[in-house]
Amino acid sequence: MRTQALRPGRWSRAFACVGSVVTVLSALTGTAAARTGHAVAPVGVLRWSPPQRIDPGAGFAAVSCPSAGFCMVVDELGDAMSWHGNHWSAPLVVDPHQGPLHAVSCPTAHSCAAVDQFGRVLWWNGRSWSKPVLLDSQGLQDISCPSTRFCAAADFAGRALTWNGARWSAPVTLEPGGQGFSTLTCPSPRACAAMTTDGFFASWDGKRWSKPVDENSGGASVSALFDCLSATFCVISFSNGDVLVERGRGSPRPVLVDRSGTGFSALSCPTKSFCMGVDRHGSSFSWNGTSWSGPLEADPSPGPLGLTSVSCPTSTLCVAVDANGAALVARP
Repeated sequence: MRTQALRPGRWSRAFACVGSVVTVLSALTGTAAARTGHAVAPVGVLRWSPPQRIDPGAGFAAVSCPSAGFCMVVDELGDAMSWHGNHWSAPLVVDPHQGPLHAVSCPTAHSCAAVDQFGRVLWWNGRSWSKPVLLDSQGLQDISCPSTRFCAAADFAGRALTWNGARWSAPVTLEPGGQGFSTLTCPSPRACAAMTTDGFFASWDGKRWSKPVDENSGGASVSALFDCLSATFCVISFSNGDVLVERGRGSPRPVLVDRSGTGFSALSCPTKSFCMGVDRHGSSFSWNGTSWSGPLEADPSPGPLGLTSVSCPTSTLCVAVDANGAALVARP
C-alpha cells in the first residue's frame, strides 16, 4: 500500500471546519525522492520495561492514560484493568456479553468510556463501570473523549456519533461506502478529525461534521492514523511507514520512519516535542520535536497483532499493550 500525493490545500479545507490552518501539501508520494530522510538510531530517551502479562486469557485492544498515575486498558473478552502508577488491577468483566471491547478513552482518572463490537458503550466513574448500553447496531470501533462532557465515537459502517454530556446524537454518515475507520481523534470538544479505511476524511467543529473529502480520488490507496494535539498540530502515520508532522505552517514532507512495511499500529503525542509510535512487530519509535529515533525493540513477543495501543500522558511516561495480554511501561 503506497502513500498518495495529496492535492495542495485539500486537508486544509477539511481542517478549516475546526479553525485549523493545517495544510498537507503534495509530497506524499511514497518514494524516496519525496521524503526528507529516515529515522536514526534509538537515542534511549525512554526505556521499556519487560512485558508483563497481566491478562493471560486475552489480548488487549486499547489503553488510555489521562495522567502518570492512572491508565485503563480493555481487552477482546470484555475485561478492563486499571494501572495506578506501580501496579495493575486484576481483570474485571465489565462487558458480560464479551464485547469484544475495541476502544477506551479516559479524559480523567474518574471518567472513561469504552465501546464494543456490538455497538454498546460503557462508562467508568472512578469506582465502577456502568452496564453496557446499546448505542449503534452497526457496532462501535473507536471513541475519543477529550473532556468529561464530550465524546465522539465511530462505527463499522463509516458513521460517527457525538455525546454532549447528556445524550448521544444520531449517527452521521462520513463515508458513503460504509467502511470502518482507521483514525478518530478529538483534541478538544470543538475539534475532531476522522479518516476511514478507504481514505475519506472529515472533521468536527463543535457543531457539525464537515462534508467527507475523498483523499483516494487520485487512484491510490491511503491508509493513515494520526494524533492531534490541536487543530494546528497533528502527527500522521501512513501504512507504508512514512510519518508526517504537521505544525500548521510551511509545506511538510514525510519521513520514512518504520521500514517494516506496515507503519505504526498506534501513536500517542502528549506534547509537540514528544510522540511515541509502536508497530505490529513490537518496535517503538519516538519523536523529540525535531527528528524520529528507532526502531527500538520494546516487545520481543507481541503476538499476531503486535503492539495494539500506546498512551503517553507525559513525555516521560508511556504505556503500551499487546495482543498477548501484556503491558509494558516506558520511562527515562
